Amino acid sequence: MFFFQKYVSELSTVRDCATECQEKEIWETQTYCCTEDGCNSGTHLAYSVILLTLPILSMAWPSINDLWNTRR
Repeated sequence: MFFFQKYVSELSTVRDCATECQEKEIWETQTYCCTEDGCNSGTHLAYSVILLTLPILSMAWPSINDLWNTRR
């Protein structure tokens, strides 16, 4: 049986697989274990979509603004 492990420290989060579960806290780093599907995922995708949408909108804004001004 494989376990999913997540190491969380102040500056980073590392996800990994392990053959045994050892939840512990060492030097301000916490280790979590789980076996369910999706238990080791995060919300990074939602942040990525927002962060990718903003630059695209900022590049498209001049064109959208020109179209809006020519219609008036």
